Amino acid sequence: MVDPVVVLLAADDGTVNFHFCRGTHEATEGDHNLPAPASSRQPAPLRIKTPASFEMSPASPVLERASPSQNAQQGVLIPPESRHAVSTFQAGVTVFKAVVGPGTLFLPSAVKNAGLVTALCVSLGAGVVSTWCMLLVLESADILRRKNRDIKTLGDIGFEVYGPMGQLVVDIAVVVSQLGFCTAYCVFVAENVQAIVFEAVGGMVGSDEKRKCSLSGFLASDMLVYYIILMCIPLLIPVTWLRQLKYFAVTNTLASLLVVVSVLFMLIALVKRYVEVGPEGGELELYNLHGTLVYVGVAMYAFEGVGVLLPVQESMAEPHRMPEVVCWTLSLACLLQVVFASLAYLNYRQHTASIVTISLADGHIMGGMGAVIAVQVAWVVEVLLTFPLQLFPAVRILDTRGATAGRGRGRGLGRRS
Repeated sequence: MVDPVVVLLAADDGTVNFHFCRGTHEATEGDHNLPAPASSRQPAPLRIKTPASFEMSPASPVLERASPSQNAQQGVLIPPESRHAVSTFQAGVTVFKAVVGPGTLFLPSAVKNAGLVTALCVSLGAGVVSTWCMLLVLESADILRRKNRDIKTLGDIGFEVYGPMGQLVVDIAVVVSQLGFCTAYCVFVAENVQAIVFEAVGGMVGSDEKRKCSLSGFLASDMLVYYIILMCIPLLIPVTWLRQLKYFAVTNTLASLLVVVSVLFMLIALVKRYVEVGPEGGELELYNLHGTLVYVGVAMYAFEGVGVLLPVQESMAEPHRMPEVVCWTLSLACLLQVVFASLAYLNYRQHTASIVTISLADGHIMGGMGAVIAVQVAWVVEVLLTFPLQLFPAVRILDTRGATAGRGRGRGLGRRS
């Protein structure tokens, strides 16, 4: 006879629910003659009314080990242990940091290709669509949890809708997109470090003969960007081994602070430059159909944080507040991106560089070249701090699939032996 497996759950009405893997039974206080569980496909609860003097903490180690990651009775995600939980503010900072990244600095150049009016419409539309899709993900996860499904990743939702193939497709999409974002991060760091090196000796990136860089040899090589990328990889690999989002709380806060301070400085400097120097670089482009699709891609890339949505919610002390976190975070991010991209394009127009921090080095920015280098250094540090967060969803998926494949091979070897 196989002993039943018992799972203990606490309910709000003062009862303690025992779930057998087989059998159905209900008892009240004082009922100790429990019959052997009968065969059944679905587990049924054993409810025992607790006396008034008996108290059980929801954080009890027994309950913590026995309960699943979500409350099957109410369909609500149970917060993790207090030492792993993040506050609502920290969750908002994490989502903000995942959304507002280097993509913001690519937007002014994309505005140059698509036109100002087109860019404003597409950016606002991308912000609304991104917010709506994230809310749909949270709602779908909540509905599935109410049906006693264990939902922790986007792939879990794909599995419930389309089975293993759906999960595979979603996991591949998340891994490829996050790896693509992180690749762009490496390129961004390399190009900005190269610009800092050139500007430090009085030159600038590009073919401007008026301020041609005086460096020679290795530092003046066109391959310098690739060398910088190769040097960054050994530094970034160890931080991708972190498996708890709580370890990113300090770095995310610091990175978000660097973003806010640097963007505010650039906004003030761009306004001052527009008033004192005026626009340059030709006529103002209002719309250009040929560059619209390119801008759509850049605008969607600017809202790159959907991969961290469910992991952040799972780590929250109050996971039910995640929808409001998404709404105010993405609204702020969308407003920031639209204002910044428009103001930068109004200043530089057709002279807008692919990364707008390089355009700042034209000698007319508030604070001079020292301020420009400080902004570029701040963005480089911010991107390096954000890299492990952006790679976290992909690493988590690869870890899970690798562990599952390893267990499958182990069972196969056991059967053959």
